[in-house]
Amino acid sequence: LNNRGEDTSGSKDELVRRLQQSDRSGGSTTNRYYDEMNIKELHDELEKRGEKVSGRKQELIGRLRNNDKSSDKPGYEFELMTCEQLHDELEKRGEKVSGRKQELIDRLKACDEADEQSGAGEYAEKTNRWLRQELRLRGLMFSGNKDELIQRLTEDDNTKGHKYSSMPISDLQKELNNRGEDTSGSKDELVRRLQQSDR
Repeated sequence: LNNRGEDTSGSKDELVRRLQQSDRSGGSTTNRYYDEMNIKELHDELEKRGEKVSGRKQELIGRLRNNDKSSDKPGYEFELMTCEQLHDELEKRGEKVSGRKQELIDRLKACDEADEQSGAGEYAEKTNRWLRQELRLRGLMFSGNKDELIQRLTEDDNTKGHKYSSMPISDLQKELNNRGEDTSGSKDELVRRLQQSDR
């Protein structure tokens, strides 16, 4: 991120997302970034991503760009994690932590898909009136057809973690207290507890 002139603060998830957004932003920043790298740097970057390192400079750059496009795939961030990080993520979700790396990645992807489907499924049973009222309460736009309303609610649910991290500790404790949850611990622990409660 520093090499790209991007902000380097925040959690690992935020840093990964920032790199992916930088990769997607029209390609010009990324293209310039790769063009300015020497062969050794390109090899190192490809090696980190588990890609083939042979070929001419333009082939290496092309390979990196193709790899960047694949980073849009759901669950791509899991591919970048170490086994220890995958274990931690699975543990947080109350899932089985044994198995090979690819099995852990597949388990986390399945978890994410199930979360998305259950969120949309839950809203699919609601009336348009209920959906509009819920959007209004959240301060979101409440016009559109049922699919758009559900999509807006689901997207809001998926960004809740970011909302929690921007809340002051007193508000996090109040929210946890309202849910009958433990209010002790660091801000990160409170945010994690609220996210688990949401799931």
